[in-house]
Amino acid sequence: MKQRLITGTCYVAALVAFFLLKIYLPYPWNFLSFDLLLWFFSVVGTFEMLRALGGRMTAAERVVALLFSLLYVPAYDVSVYAVGYDKLSVMGVSFFLVCLVFLALFVVQYEKTSLESVGCSLLACVYPTLLIGTMVLCNHLERYSDLALLFVFVISPCADSLAYLFGISLGKKFPCKISPHISPKKTVVGCVGGIVGGVLGALILFFLYHLAAGQGIPYDTLWIYLLIGAGASVFTEFGDLVESAIKRKEGIKDMGKILPGHGGILDRIDGTMYAAVLVYAVFYILIGINVL
Repeated sequence: MKQRLITGTCYVAALVAFFLLKIYLPYPWNFLSFDLLLWFFSVVGTFEMLRALGGRMTAAERVVALLFSLLYVPAYDVSVYAVGYDKLSVMGVSFFLVCLVFLALFVVQYEKTSLESVGCSLLACVYPTLLIGTMVLCNHLERYSDLALLFVFVISPCADSLAYLFGISLGKKFPCKISPHISPKKTVVGCVGGIVGGVLGALILFFLYHLAAGQGIPYDTLWIYLLIGAGASVFTEFGDLVESAIKRKEGIKDMGKILPGHGGILDRIDGTMYAAVLVYAVFYILIGINVL
């Protein structure tokens, strides 16, 4: 328990440090500094996925998946800042190109590859690199990128914490399982607790963000915060189930060992990656229609 607390504290401190760099460094280093953290998550997370799925992939496929994680964030930054490409297009083109590479390997190394190895290779690129790519998109929003990142990294732990508390306190009274074959300990009441946690986290974030900005409290936008909090918590819990399914299929307890007491990077950010998908989509739409 002590080791888990120390590791969790160090993780939070690192997030806070990189967030402060994003706030106080001049443009474009503010965006690039947080990208560095996300790049680290992507590379280490891919190592963990290759550890879990490596036996199902060829050596060449593992190299391509790792290179994709190493190059994606730097290539994104160069494409957006040096060339001026559209942010979403960079993500789409990157994935299209890596798909072509895997199909080429499927032909060139026909006797070594299989449809299963190609599928695992693509999975190792989507999970985590492309999902973390949505965090990169949040970081590069034209407006409110700081708020989007706060939603991503605040709502998920709030949802996880309340889901755990509801589960251990009410799980025996309401034992209905949400997915007994994937994660026998997760209950419906725990899921409800996660949603409550997400909403409470969004409520706290609403007041703290606007007070820190020295603005008035725009109560007319409170409903947006609460909806994002509820939605992000659902995505967080789904992300937890996805990783649990991967670990159960591969017969492993943790994705890695880099975070003592927590497991690997993916064990720490599994739900966060999925929350980022919803947060970016909502912010992209709301900014586009000038609601934010």
